[in-house]
Amino acid sequence: MQAKKNKASLTSSKNISKKDIAKNKINFNDYELVDKLDDEEQLIWNEFQQGNYKSIMTAELKNEYAEIFSNSNKRDQSSNLRLTMNDKLLAKAKAREEGVPYQVLLSSIIHKWLHGKLKEA
Repeated sequence: MQAKKNKASLTSSKNISKKDIAKNKINFNDYELVDKLDDEEQLIWNEFQQGNYKSIMTAELKNEYAEIFSNSNKRDQSSNLRLTMNDKLLAKAKAREEGVPYQVLLSSIIHKWLHGKLKEA
């Protein structure tokens, strides 16, 4: 399994379970650096390995972030959209190729366009 950092990569032959990740029980001593760190990165890495960095994530803060995330991704508004028959058939065909319902595909396209993330081919 590989975990990528900005300039450094870590490798380990040990399998890490989702439970270990959730409980922050990853032993970074099981990893070896495969890329060269600059001086500042090396200093941070050494400090981290010595346990000088502690998480500031509390149970209260984690719950607050979880609530914010769950509320921000709710699709609680419905809309009616008039499409030509041809556009609807094309949307259904594209959605079938992608393996998603056509409503989800159209919603995704609208969301990306509104947030400036839709790229033209």
